[in-house]
Amino acid sequence: MSNGLLNFKEECDKQGILISFYGSISQELLVEIGCTLKNRMKIENINPTKVIKIFAMFVEQTQNIIHYSADKISNVGNNLSNGIIVVGYRNGYYYVLCGNKIDRDNIEPLTKKLTILHGMDKIELKSYYKEQRKKKH
Repeated sequence: MSNGLLNFKEECDKQGILISFYGSISQELLVEIGCTLKNRMKIENINPTKVIKIFAMFVEQTQNIIHYSADKISNVGNNLSNGIIVVGYRNGYYYVLCGNKIDRDNIEPLTKKLTILHGMDKIELKSYYKEQRKKKH
């Protein structure tokens, strides 16, 4: 293993990373990584309620990459969206992080939405989330 890769692995261990992915992702890959994540959490005897919450966040954030990444590779019937997703456990808490490029036209509307969300407490966020889910269906 090269020193750079070994250093990367050691940093992942320090950050408590359970699973990470960077590159082109599709719906099919989301399913496979999701299954691997669920299995890893079950093997580690993570509380089933937490597994469901972490998995739901992972799926939601990965779908955001698939649908909204400005960095896409597409041809007939195939879409790959580039992004990064990380799930880990550190300092007693699980975390799910994701990132992808977005079109410049989406920066202002997204910033407004995030500013609203940032000002909400846990109860308000839960209520807002439920409202948004109802609107989608």
